[in-house]
Parts: sequence; structure tokens; C-alpha cells
Amino acid sequence: MHQKLGYIKKFKHITLIITWTLIGIYVMSVALLHVPAVQRGIACRVSDVLSDVLASRVSVRNVSIGLFNRIVVDDIDVSDQNGQPLFSCHRASVKIAVMPLLEGRTVITSAQLFGADVRLKRQHKDAALNCQFILDLLSSDDSTSQTPIDLQIASLVVRNSAIRYDVGKTPRQKSILDPNHLHIEKLSAHVMLNTLTSDTLSMRMKKLSFREKNSGLMLQRLSFAADAGRYTANVRNLEIQTEYSDVCLDVSAELNDGEFLRAALVSDHSSVASRDLSLFVAGFPKIDRNIFIDATLTADTSTVTLSRCDISTAGRDLNLKVNGELQTDINLAAKNDTLPHVKWQLELLEANIGSEMLGVLLDSFGADAAVASRIGNVTYTAEAEGSNTIMEASGRLECAAGKIAHSMSFADGCLRAEIETDSLLAGQILATDKVGTVNGHADIKMNLSPDMKEADYFSVDIKLPAVTVMRYPYKNVTAAVKYDATSAEMHFDVDDINAQMSAHISADNVQPILSAILGKANAVAVNEKVKIPYHIANRKNSNVILTADVRNFNPQALNLTEKYDATVFSGSVKVDVGSFKPSFSLASLLDDVEIDVRDLHIESPVDRYVCDSLKILSKRPADGVRQIALHSDFAEMHASGHFDITTLQQSLTNLVSSKVPTLPGLPQYVKQSNDIQLTARISDVELVRRLTGIDIAIGGDAVIDAYINDNTGQANILVNAGRVRYGKNSLEDIHFSVYSPDDSLHYEIKTAWHDTNDGVTELDVRGSAAGNNIDTKLTWDINDDKSFCGSLNTSSRFYSNKDGKDIAHISISPSEVLIGDSLWHIDSSEIVYSDNYLKVDNFLLHHGMQYVGIDGLATASNTDSLNVALHDVNVSYILNLVNFHSVDFEGYASGDVVVKSLFKDLDASAQLDVRDFRFEKGRMGTLTVYADWDNADGQVNLRAQCADDNVIPIGYFLKERQTTGTQYGNAMLHDGRTLINGYISAKRNYIDLDINAHNTRAEFVKSFCSSFLDDVNVWANGRARLWGDLKKINLTGSVVANGTVLVTPLNAEYTLKNDTVNFLPSDIEFANCNVYDRYGNKAVVKGALHHTHLSRMTYDIDVEADKMLCYDFPALAGSSFGGYVIASGTCRITGRPGETVFDIEAYPEETTEVIYNVSSPDALQNQEFITWRDKEQSVQYGTLKSSEEVNAASDNSDEFRSDMRLNFLIHANPACTLRLIMDDRTGDYITLNGNGTLRANYYNKGGMHIYGNYNVVDGEYKMTIQQLITKSFRFLPGGTIAFGGEPFKSAINLQAQYVVPSVPLSDLNIGNSFANNTVKVNCLMNITGTAEQPRVDFDLNLPQASADVQQMITSIMDSEQKRNQQVVYLLSVGRFYAADNNALTETGQSQASLAMQSFLSGTLSQQINNVISDVILKNRNWNFGANVSPGDEGMMNAEYEGLISGRMFNNRLQVNGQFGYRDNPNATTSFIGDFDVRYLLLPNGNLQVRVYNQTSDRYFSKSTLNTQGIGVVFKHDFNSFLPVRRDKTEQESLLDSIPK
Repeated sequence: MHQKLGYIKKFKHITLIITWTLIGIYVMSVALLHVPAVQRGIACRVSDVLSDVLASRVSVRNVSIGLFNRIVVDDIDVSDQNGQPLFSCHRASVKIAVMPLLEGRTVITSAQLFGADVRLKRQHKDAALNCQFILDLLSSDDSTSQTPIDLQIASLVVRNSAIRYDVGKTPRQKSILDPNHLHIEKLSAHVMLNTLTSDTLSMRMKKLSFREKNSGLMLQRLSFAADAGRYTANVRNLEIQTEYSDVCLDVSAELNDGEFLRAALVSDHSSVASRDLSLFVAGFPKIDRNIFIDATLTADTSTVTLSRCDISTAGRDLNLKVNGELQTDINLAAKNDTLPHVKWQLELLEANIGSEMLGVLLDSFGADAAVASRIGNVTYTAEAEGSNTIMEASGRLECAAGKIAHSMSFADGCLRAEIETDSLLAGQILATDKVGTVNGHADIKMNLSPDMKEADYFSVDIKLPAVTVMRYPYKNVTAAVKYDATSAEMHFDVDDINAQMSAHISADNVQPILSAILGKANAVAVNEKVKIPYHIANRKNSNVILTADVRNFNPQALNLTEKYDATVFSGSVKVDVGSFKPSFSLASLLDDVEIDVRDLHIESPVDRYVCDSLKILSKRPADGVRQIALHSDFAEMHASGHFDITTLQQSLTNLVSSKVPTLPGLPQYVKQSNDIQLTARISDVELVRRLTGIDIAIGGDAVIDAYINDNTGQANILVNAGRVRYGKNSLEDIHFSVYSPDDSLHYEIKTAWHDTNDGVTELDVRGSAAGNNIDTKLTWDINDDKSFCGSLNTSSRFYSNKDGKDIAHISISPSEVLIGDSLWHIDSSEIVYSDNYLKVDNFLLHHGMQYVGIDGLATASNTDSLNVALHDVNVSYILNLVNFHSVDFEGYASGDVVVKSLFKDLDASAQLDVRDFRFEKGRMGTLTVYADWDNADGQVNLRAQCADDNVIPIGYFLKERQTTGTQYGNAMLHDGRTLINGYISAKRNYIDLDINAHNTRAEFVKSFCSSFLDDVNVWANGRARLWGDLKKINLTGSVVANGTVLVTPLNAEYTLKNDTVNFLPSDIEFANCNVYDRYGNKAVVKGALHHTHLSRMTYDIDVEADKMLCYDFPALAGSSFGGYVIASGTCRITGRPGETVFDIEAYPEETTEVIYNVSSPDALQNQEFITWRDKEQSVQYGTLKSSEEVNAASDNSDEFRSDMRLNFLIHANPACTLRLIMDDRTGDYITLNGNGTLRANYYNKGGMHIYGNYNVVDGEYKMTIQQLITKSFRFLPGGTIAFGGEPFKSAINLQAQYVVPSVPLSDLNIGNSFANNTVKVNCLMNITGTAEQPRVDFDLNLPQASADVQQMITSIMDSEQKRNQQVVYLLSVGRFYAADNNALTETGQSQASLAMQSFLSGTLSQQINNVISDVILKNRNWNFGANVSPGDEGMMNAEYEGLISGRMFNNRLQVNGQFGYRDNPNATTSFIGDFDVRYLLLPNGNLQVRVYNQTSDRYFSKSTLNTQGIGVVFKHDFNSFLPVRRDKTEQESLLDSIPK
């Protein structure tokens, strides 16, 4: 037992010794491995072994083995077989579990790589990697032996590492991830490989991050969990994070013993930034927000399905929803040697793109992003399906600009597409008004080659039922293009009411045409993305033929041009290009071309032009002699020689540059080789005028004969023409010649220029050029009202100085200029000009004391100066030189201008006095100007004062004091002063002048209102500002105006008194201005003159008048209208210069009289109703020219060209008298007083129209019988004149009465009982019909005769002829007409004797009346007269009467009466006293009071039968017998109108 225990103790002892020995050996080994020398030794051994195995340099600095299971290797360097670095690592550490190794498993508990750097390279893209030798070593040669894999890495950590990959001989791509050049740095990773066996994988990538240096891609995190076995494979929570993107994916797959069954990929709201995608896809749109992707992709062995694919952005301005499926007839996972049969479909359920997003997408493809805003939001849906050999697709796009539908199919190598537009606003999309709405259909067919790269047949058919181009809606437009390998043709047809055309183009080889078109398109491409790559295989020249037939082509109606007013073109054309070359140019085109135009018709509304034939031939045969010919109805031309038509202009330039090479501004001499002989005869340029719109014409033939030879330097050009008209100007007797007999060039130009004012300027320019010298003599003679002729001789020398500067030295010889009858002289002077240098030596243009002198030196230095002296130079000449025409200034300037540093910092100053200074033709006085050039602001600073003497007319204050009682002190000045301060900027093209007015004349207002104002004698006080762009000047401020103006259509002068006028940027405003007529009556003026920068003036003025003088032509003096109108009412003036409208509503007042000369009815059709005064006439204050002077002036003036329209609404009343002059020679006239509302329209170029009814209350018709006897008829109340337009077609219904107070009845032989009796006879005149064709009837009325007498007299005058005979006899001799004038009366006197006594007595009465009326009274309101009526005994029992009639108190009081003596024994009394007195209680006469006395029937009895009375007369017009209720207010107004 003890022995047994001893063995056990010995075994334990031995075991313990062995264990500690092994531990000691391990510890000693580890201790030795930590000895640096041992580590280096191991490292060297490892390096040598690996170097031998890899056949490449391997270096390991240190190997360290930790306790039990840890190995650390430092500073590993591996080179490739070229000795270049392949792999390096600062430290590699591995910790291996020992026990699993015993079981055949490899378990790495941890591994770390620090500072690893892998450098992979290829010499070129097809070369092997530089690490291929390692891969080959690691690969097993025995494919049958398989070593089971059982690996587990608990933790793999990589820090601060890098991987580089470069493919040599490949260019580097910037700004994208270049797969041929990768530089990954800052690589960090943490990987957990849980299981790796032959059929199982389980790992987790906790994090992977790096930065790709070349592209800037920053991968912040890559993590996922992966599990794979024989039946499943899954990648869960795959997350990719960059600086801008976050992608989340899940991938799953089902396997059957490793064979693929099905798979799925799910993206759950992944967010991808466009800047990240652009690193992988060049040119990817730069969208400023992330794209969100939700999608599910599934696949099995024969089907791939895309479902729930939703791509959108924040805000959903990009939203795509797509479904798709792909099916095959074989296993997709299996290896297949044959192409499977594929069937697929794709459905775009929804595509919404906002306009902003669309702009980003367009910009990324090089298109104009602004188009997106015009297209608007886009909605697009589409679907497509197909297989290996066929494909069909269709879609529909809708946006704010319209709709587009398309479809496409492909089968058997034939591609067909259809496009249809629905109200597509093409013009909106293209941002042009040249294209509008397009409705149409396009059909495209194409046959593709087997390799799908080329098309051997191509056709396009386009049908546009409606398309708008240039704002014109075309109808029925069709086009067709066909192309095959050998030829091409195109048809274009339009069937529109304003364009009917058919065109056809054919080519036997389309390739040169495509080359020319694509080459030109790419030459103007805005960027590389839109250039079209092309390759032309067949460079054979092409024969191109164009034919076109045009009918009813109206370019103006089609809005193609504003020219060709309603002009229609028709004709046919054929263009045959025999050799169209790929290198297309005009010169090559002219090598073989023929143009033939036939039956060209140009028809306008007024005329028609026909060109039967126009043919152009251009050939260049093999000998190189080009021949160009033109044959037509209007011209013949032929050119031949060796020349290039595109360089002929340079040849013409060389003619001059070869003789004067240093001439400034001349293009440089470029050697040419043109040799051309040209002859032409032009007989008509009507076709040129009609096609170009240039108003040009020729008279006679224009002949051109020219020869130019660049090789010899010879030229001979001759042009002769009889007459050439351009616009309103013309040149006659034109002669132009240029010839070079030697080394000199001679030229001569002679012509006579006829301007628009019928002036003729004869010009003669001749000279020569040689050796850099030009000698010129200019002679001119202007045959105008004011002669202007002269000659100017110059000699110009051009050379270069020692510094190489070109210099022009111009010598002016003594010359003379005749202006009017004044001879101006130009003295000898010298002008030298070069760069920054101008010297003028004593240039002087002078006549007497008037002159312009220039002398001095202008350089860049401020010490040199150019001096200009002026004396009495017209300011308008200066303004024309600087092209300033916004406003009109005139005057004569004297002073000095000094210019320094002309070519650097300009320094200039001027002091000028301008006498007779005028602004817009209005006098302003004498202007003194101080001007300085402000170089910093590029402007002229002005300080000026305008002194004007006697602005206010002498006697004005006296008149004011007499008229208004206003007193003015002696301090009131008559002179005017205007202060002007500001600047005129040439740099900014701007003016800003402050104007301070003190009694400043305002005559310039006339230029704005010349259509209706004249004699503007107005002065103003206040401030104004003239400012703005020189072409858009404004006038602002406010002034107070006084003075007088004459309104020319009214010939009435009005006075302004302290009226405020405001100047606004677009208006000259009158704010309740009070104006007065010469009687002190007032009117209020409101409104404005509207303007656009002091041009395009329009009027809008309202006038409210109260008893105002409105018309003042007191005498006719040859005119048809005259009168004197005082009225109340309103007047509105509108229009513009040359077109003025007066709208007048007037209520005439007392003393108003309108005169019209009826004896000249044609006057209504001309402008004499308005008498225009010559604009140069001047009127002294307070006086007006008489109408005789006015009419005389108008007779001598040109026809007034302005349009004048006057619209009257006149409320006539008895206070207004209408006087009609019936006969100027006899003095016959009609005066009418009445009521009515009349509307009249007058147009000075069209006539007058009047509408309304005029009711006569009173009037007089003074008529002359047989040009000897004058009688005055009184119009009876109740007459009417109805106007319906044309005045002479007005309907007249008037009755006038002439009273013969005492007519013996004895002439009628009606019985002895009446033989000694006399009666009062009213001769009645009834006027009816129209004013143009009046009907006049006469009648008698015996108001005081008994019924028996009236019956007997009526029986005697039983016919109209007899009544007319008796009336005429009564008017002529004052007696009844007796059938037997030689019969004796009871007193023994014959009827003829009594008639003669009556005639003489009537003539005597007439003369007495004329003396009383014309000499004594001279008052139109009262008529006085005398009447002597012989009895049946002649003068033995005559009656002597005095007649009186008249009106007072504004025509309210009317008096008619006769008072006299009769010498008749049968009479009871010798006194005659009939009278009738009326007073109108209402102005229209409807209510009046009457007092009268009249004889009832004279001498019928011995007793006196007189009737006296007083009464009230009331008149009322009514249309119904039913009572009409009147408002109380109307009754009250009626009572109120009765004078108290």
C-alpha cells in the first residue's frame, strides 16, 4: 500500500516537473520572442521566406508573439514585381483562440490593421493587376481537393488605412467618381464574421467609412447584417450614409441547395442626394433637395417584377410612380448560351414634375431653364410593352402650355411614331409671339439597319389643321419628308385664305446637305451637350431642285411684315443647284445654279405689278471663267471673269487702300485675285420698291459699266442715270466715275438733288488719290428761296511719323460760300490730326461781322487749348450738329468756347450771349449763358439769365385799372427776367435745368396749342424744372400767368389774370383758371394739356362760361359765317395738334347775332366757317384785327391742314338773332328770333350738319323786288325750321307779313260805294319746302275790312296766279292791280297815273326809311320808317305815316306802330294811330301782356271805328286733350320766372 502510494507520489512529482518544464519552455520561448534581437531575426526570416515565395520584395520590421495566442507584426512593406509599393501596414495584430484550432476550426477573437496602404495598378485597362502574382499563388492548382472552411472573426478593426487603384493611359475624370482612378483614404471599418463555412455565412458590418479623395465622396457609414445558407440568403438593415444621403435596403433570397429560386429587394424611404448621384452619373441634374425612393423589386427564375416604385422629393415637385415586369422563357439564374425570349412591360402610372424642378432638369441637360416657367407643372403618363423583336409605347403629357400625346411601335426593323398636339402654346414655350397655338399630327416612319445604328429609309408626315405663327392662325398646313439611301424629297403645302402655296425639294444625294446643315448647327451650338455627332460617308455632290408655286400670298395679313399693305403675291419659282457641296458656301453655290421666276404678280388695293420673267444663271465651267447673267423685264446684267462674289467688296476697298493706305478708318488692304467685267442696264426698280419697301424709283435707264482687275490694279467704273428718286428726295442727271489710268485713282460725282421742299442742290465732287494724298473740290448750289452755294477746295496728305502714328494733314484753300445775298469767305487754314492730337490753324468762316473761328491745339494736355469764337451764329445750327431735337431752341449766339485736354480729361468752358432767344418759337429775350464741362460727371453745367424788355405791353395796367378798378404801383416792372441753372449730361444723355421765371414770356404755349390758339401774349411768374432723358424731357413746376390769348376758331381774345398753371411730368394743368373777355365777363377753365415728354400733345380742357363773348366775327367780308355771340354754357376742348374737337353747349344771351351768307351755299362744304389767321401775324394788346384783315390774310395763306370738329348744343331763345344774308348785292336779308334746341356738328374738311327744331317767334325778311324796291316782311310767330342734317335740306314752314297800311279800293272797281275807301292789306308770304328748294306762295289778308269787302275781293282774286299778281303789285306800287290801267277814275286820273304816283311815293318812303335806319339810328333793335300812300285822287288825298317797331329789355318789350295824317274829306279824323305793344313775361313768349289800338274799317262809316284793348296772351303746345299733371316744382318754377 505504501509502495503504491509511493508510486503515486512519484508520478505526481514527475508530472509536475514535466508541466513546469513545459511552462518554463513556453515562458522562455515567449521571453525570447520579446527580445528585440529575436523578433528581428524572426522578422528577417519571415521576410526572406515570403520574398522567395512571392518572388518580390517583402519587408517586415518586427514580429511579436504575445502570451498564448497573440501575434503582432509591425511595418509590413510588400512590393510588386516591378519594385513598386503594393502593400504596406504600420501594424497588424491577430489574436487566435487556441482550443478551436485543435478541433480544426479557426477562431480569430480579434484582428486589427493600422495604417494599411494598398496600391493597385494596371498598366492599361486590359492589363493584369500588379497583385495578380499573389492571387495566382493563393489559387489552388488542385481543383479536386477542397479544404473545409470554418472561420470565425469575432472582431476585425481597420483604422486610418488607404486603398489606391489606377489604370494607366486613361484620362482622369473630374468631379465624378472615376472607376479607373480611385484614392480611398481615411478608411475605417469594424467587421464581425460570426460564421464562415463552406455552406454558411453569418456576418455583421458594424461600420465602414472612408473618403474618396479624387471625387470628394464621403462615406460616413456602411452597415448591414448578412446571413446565408443553402436555402436562404438575407441582407438586413443595409444602411449607406454619406454626407447628404441615407439609403436603407433589405435584400432576401430563397435557394434550393444553393440554386436560386426567388429574391426580393426593398427600399424603405431611402433618401439620395443628387450631388452624390452626380459622382456616379456624369451630368446628373443638380437638384437642391433629396430624392426619396420607396420600391420593391422581386425576381424568380423567369420573371423580374418592379412594384410600388415611388420616387419623389420633398414638396413632391417630383413624383414618379412606376410598375414593370420582365418575363423570359428560360431560367435567369442558369448559364445560357442562347438569347432568351423576353417579354416586358413598363407602366408609368404617374409622373408629376413641378416647373421649378423642370427648370433644374433642363439646365442639367444644357437647355434654357427659363422654359420651365413657361411650360408650368408637367403631368405625364405612359405605358410600354414589348419583346425581343417588337415594342409598343404610348403616353400623354399635359402642362400649362398644352397637351401632347404620342405613340410608338417597332417591329421587323421598322420604327413608327405618332405625335399629336392639342392646343399646344408653342409661342409660350419658346417665349416668342412669332409662334402661337399648334394643333396637329405627325407620323414618323424609319427602317433601321440590323445593327440599329443607321436608317436606310426615313419619312415624316405632318398635318397641322391649325397652327398660329406670327399671331396668324394658319389653316391646313401639311409637310412630308422622305429619305432613303440614294435620295430625299420634301413637300410643303399650305391651303389658307391668305397663303396658298405648294413647294417641293428633291436631292439625289442627301449626305452633302446633312453635312452642311449639321455643320452649321454645331457651329452655333451654345454648348457641347447639344452638338450633334455625324459622319458623312458619301461625299458626292448633290443635285438639288426646288420648285414652288405661290398664290394669294398676303404677308401683311400673315403678320410677317408691316410692309405690303393688303398686297397679294403670286408666282412660281424654280431653283436648280447643279452641284451642292458639303462645304456649303455662297461661292460654291454659284458654281452651278439656275433661278427662274415666272408670272410674278404683286397686287395691292390700288395697283398691280407683273413681272413675266426673272432668270438668273451662274456657271463656272472647267476653264474657271465664271459667268453670271440676269435677264428680266426690268434689267439686264452680265458679269464674267475669274472672281469670287464674296470678295468683290474687298476688291473695291483695295482700290482706295492701295492709293491711300494710311487713310484712317479704312479697312486694311487684303490681296485679292478678282478679274471681273460687268455691264448692266436697269430700266425699272419697281420690283425692288415693292419687295423691300424702299420708296425708290428711276426715270430712264441706269447704265453701269465696270471693270476691276486686282492683279494689275486697274479699275474703270462708270454709272449714269437720268433720275433716281428716294422717298421725297430725288437725284437727277447722275454721273459717277472712278478710274485708275496709272498709280492714281480719279473720281467724279455730279448730280442735282431735289429735296422735299422743291429745292434743288447741284453737287459736283471731283478729285484724285495717289501716294497717300487726296485732292478734292466740292462745289454746290442750292436753288432755293434763299440761295446757298459755294465751293470748298481741300488737299489731304496722309503719312506716318517717326513713332509710327498715322497723321492726316488737311489744307483748306480759300473758298467762298454764298448764303442768300451774303458772301461768306473761308480763309486758308491747316488741320492736322493724329491719335490724341488735333491742331487747327486759323480756320475762319466769316461775313462782315458774323463769323465762326477755330484756332488752337487739342491734345491730352491741359496746357493746350482749342478756341472757338462765335458771333451771331444761329443756335439751331448748333443743336442740329449734336442731334438735339426734343425741344426747339432758336437765337443768335456770340461768345467764346475754350476746349482743353480734349483727348484725356476734357476741360471746356463757354460764355455766350444769345440774342432773340426763342423756346418753341416763343420769344424769351436775350440769353446769357455760362457753361463749364464737368468731366467727372460727363456733363455741361449751365448758369444762364434771359433778359426780356417790355414783356408786359404798355398801357396794360391802365386798362386793368379802367376795367376792373385795380390799382398798380409804380414798382410793377414791365421787363422780364428768367434765371436758368442746371446741367446737360452727354454721358447720361440727361438734362436738368431749374427755371426761375419773373415776368417770363409764355409765347411757347402757342406751339403746343397751335390748332386753336394764336397771339399768345402771356407772361408768367414762378418756377419750373426742365429735366429728363434728352429724348424724354419732362417739364414740372408751377407758374402764375397773366396776359391775353386769341382763340382762333372764335376770333375772341381772352385775358388771364393771376391764373395758376401747374407743370406735371405728363400734363400742363389748369386749375380753375379765370379768364375774361373784353367786357370783363368771366369763364372758368379746368383741365390739362397731356403730353409725352413735351411731344404727342393732347388736349382735355373744360370751360364754364357766364355771359361770355364766344364768337366775334362782326362782318363777313367774303366769308360765309360771321356774328357776335354772347353765351353762357360749357365748352370742352379735346384732341391733339392737327386734330381738335370742341364740344360746346351754349345758352345765347342778349345781343347775340349769328350771320350766315345764304347766297354762297357751297361755303358750308369748305373751311371758311372757321377763319384761320396767319401764325406770323402779331396783335397789339387790347386790339383785334378786323374780319376783313383776317379773311384777307387767310386768302393768302395755304389751306389749313389741321382737322377741326365743332359739336354745338345750342339752346336758342328770342334773345339770339339769326341773320341770313340772302343777296350781297341788294342787301336782302332775313333775321329770325325764336326758340329751340339745336345740335350742330362742323368738320372743317367735311361740312356742317344741324339737327333739331327751331320755332320762330319774330323776325324780318328784307327783300328787293326787281332790284329796285325794298320791302321788309315781318315773320309771324309759329313758323318752324326742322333741321335733319344737311342745313339746306331742312324743312321750312314760315309765314311773313308785309303791311300796306292804306290801299284804295277804287282800283278794284267793286262799286261806287267803296270808291273813296281805303283798307289795310297784309301781304302774306308762305315759305315751305327746304332751304335748298324753297316754295314761296303769296296771299292777302284784310284784317280791318268787313266781311262783304273781303268776300268781294276774294271773288276777284279767285286764283293763285291772280293773288300772286295782286301781292306783287301791292309790294311794288302800294295799290291793287286794275285790269285796265288807262281807265279814268272818278277824279279824272288814270290808273297808270295813280300807280306811278304810288310807285314814286313808295320809292320815296323807302329812301326815307334807309336814311333813318342807316344814318340816324344805326340800331338793329329799332326800325323807323315813313310811308306815303296816294289816294284815288293821287297825292291830293294821300296818307302820310311814320312807322316804328323795335324791342327792348333783352327782347322782352316789343313795339309796333304807325302814326300819321290823312287828307281825306270822308274821314272823321285826320290822325292815324295804330300800335301794338307787347311785353314777354317768359323769355320764350308763351306768356305775355298786350296793349293795342287799331282801326277796324276805315271810311266805311262816318264814325271812328277804332279798337283798343289790353290783355294777357298765353300759348301752350300739347299733343293730347287730356290734362297733364305737372309737378309742383315745375309750376313754382314757372311762376318764379315771371318778373316781379
